[in-house]
Amino acid sequence: MFAPDTLANLLDAADPLWSAASSIADTGVHHGYRRITVVLAGRLAVPEFADILAPFAPVHGAWLSALEPGGFIAEHIDAGPYRERWQVPFTADGCLSQCGVDVDHEVGVPFRVHHHDWHSVRNDSDQRRVSLVIDRDVLLPISSAPLQVRPITRETTCPA
Repeated sequence: MFAPDTLANLLDAADPLWSAASSIADTGVHHGYRRITVVLAGRLAVPEFADILAPFAPVHGAWLSALEPGGFIAEHIDAGPYRERWQVPFTADGCLSQCGVDVDHEVGVPFRVHHHDWHSVRNDSDQRRVSLVIDRDVLLPISSAPLQVRPITRETTCPA
């Protein structure tokens, strides 16, 4: 578990690095999504994150993922190859659904993400949803596949 004040300090340090927010019209998959690359191909791009990443070594890739209020990521299966993926919530806003089931999450408590199966993210709150997504350099024994996206619906909302 990581302390909330540690996570807040990391967000402050990385704040100028956020990408522009995505648009569903441009991506076909997500809307209101922002990203900061923290590790790319095993190389640390944002040194302030070294301590939080150490327990997950070896790390192939990592990024801060944010969804603005009202943002969403359509239900999809990521393209392979598939690595062991973890997520560390920096905020408690919004929800992640894996195979149609909402995933309980707590700020600072890492949990596994099954990006090789159907998953989606919504942020129906009035605050930004932020998580650190970590791909360990551990390949899963699952055949690679291309990105798959289900049609977007507005019926799914986060639990109250």
